[in-house]
Amino acid sequence: MNALNSLLSALSNPILLIFTFVMACVPLYIFTSSYFFFNGVQKAKPCKASLKEWIKVNAVVSIIFAVIMFLCSFMIMAVLTNPQMITNALNQMTAQQAQVLNKMTPGEIVRLLKIFTAIMLPFSTLLIVHIVMTFGMLKRYNHVFDRA
Repeated sequence: MNALNSLLSALSNPILLIFTFVMACVPLYIFTSSYFFFNGVQKAKPCKASLKEWIKVNAVVSIIFAVIMFLCSFMIMAVLTNPQMITNALNQMTAQQAQVLNKMTPGEIVRLLKIFTAIMLPFSTLLIVHIVMTFGMLKRYNHVFDRA
């Protein structure tokens, strides 16, 4: 839903199209890999070869997203261990960014960064592990994909 909502604003700002594309690929990967697992692996039903391609393409974009979020989480943890870095970063903000952040106290910013890390670090880790396992299953259960 977030990708659909951001599509309208992305049409006016081309840089946001990349973000919207990535945000659409993660749920598509989750859906296609789940479909493969529940139908192709558990029920041993044949799947279309195009499903395998959808999984691969969306997995590549999803793993890029997961690695970036994983690294961002570690960088945020490094910043949170040094409060002086937060103060320096806030002082270096541009005027437009500062207007948004002026409405937030430094404590709220720290809390927001902690929440981001608490959500994105486990999510990105699980997503990376899931993608690696899915690629292994794609290789192991290659026979469920029809060649038509």
